[in-house]
Amino acid sequence: MNPYIDIIRPLNCLMIVFTVLLSAYIGYASTGMTIIYLDVIIAIIITFLIFSGGNVINDYFDVEVDKINRPNRPIPSGKISEKTAYNLAIAFFLIAGGLSTLLNPYAMIIVWVNIFFVYLYSKIKEKTPYGSLFVGYFVGSAFLFGGVVANITSLNVLGILAILAFLSNVAREITKDIEDVDGDKYKKTTLATYYDDRTAGTISAVLLFVTILISVLPAPYMNEYYLYLIAVADMLFAYSAYRMINNPKEHASEMQKFEKIGMIVALIAFFAGII
Repeated sequence: MNPYIDIIRPLNCLMIVFTVLLSAYIGYASTGMTIIYLDVIIAIIITFLIFSGGNVINDYFDVEVDKINRPNRPIPSGKISEKTAYNLAIAFFLIAGGLSTLLNPYAMIIVWVNIFFVYLYSKIKEKTPYGSLFVGYFVGSAFLFGGVVANITSLNVLGILAILAFLSNVAREITKDIEDVDGDKYKKTTLATYYDDRTAGTISAVLLFVTILISVLPAPYMNEYYLYLIAVADMLFAYSAYRMINNPKEHASEMQKFEKIGMIVALIAFFAGII
């Protein structure tokens, strides 16, 4: 894969883009307003740029850890220099910020707040065990961003979806931290290194179980397809939670993939539930 494509993690970015697109659609549908396609397109581009830049700046600040955990990543492997990666990330952020002036003031505020937090997170995450909270916020805010772009005044179902996204993503980030604990303990502070892998695994499992409980709340706003699909996502989350309680370090690598699949299925459930 081309290193410049690899470093932005396009699949992850497209998941967030789909989240914004979905939330904007829900926002327009809930108000009965005519869809302003230009605003939606601008929002999608901004989202892709911010999260691409976030992935690049994350790799920039993570280079020493990646030399141990992921030596084939573009920066530690030498395919992209640290200076080039940094400049690329800043360019993405500035273009996204510039484009946000074409949206309403509330959407523009969310864009600049997210750019600030993305940069701050990448810079301090090695020093705080609670970096996973930032990641959860970023994904949850994508639902809010799409709704604000659609000029909705009441978050209702989007607020619930934002909370679900926050919880499931924090859980997965903790699982990923457990997967990387051997390399991280020498270079960065995570929940798994600050406490231990079993404590972190239990916290991840609890968050997944709470996600499952809350996932029924959007049902009154959705059709029956939501319930069918969210049940599949919940089963994936439940299985992962069970594994993370029993032997987190052994199963973390596999379970973070299960949790990612669960989140993709949940996104499909949200979409299917409103069409």
